[in-house]
Amino acid sequence: MNSKHLSDLLNNLKKYLPGNIKGVELTPLKINYFRNQRCILSIHADSAAPGHQGQRIVFKGNVKLLADFEKKLKCEKMTWLIDKKRFVSKSSFVFQDNHHQIKGKGFKTDFALTEIITQKRKKQ
Repeated sequence: MNSKHLSDLLNNLKKYLPGNIKGVELTPLKINYFRNQRCILSIHADSAAPGHQGQRIVFKGNVKLLADFEKKLKCEKMTWLIDKKRFVSKSSFVFQDNHHQIKGKGFKTDFALTEIITQKRKKQ
């Protein structure tokens, strides 16, 4: 299932809910993305819900991104901008790979966690 399909699934579920229910939320959540039968990204969160007309997915609570078995990013809230293929957050975060650890507040990153652009950064 790709990111667009996940967003569509969440939004389509709304059609089957009573009229007074305005949203859909998945709890807890684990999504694995595969390329050539190898997991390239795993997303874990306590909950996820579609945002802004299905163009983004908002993950909340114990959010973890794991990429290529060596990169890990943790935060409390993160938004996936589906069309831009970017993850963004204003939350405090910790990023770790085989070489270093970065702590900061607010970030933007790509699907493979190859570049972490931070608002406030503390390298260790």
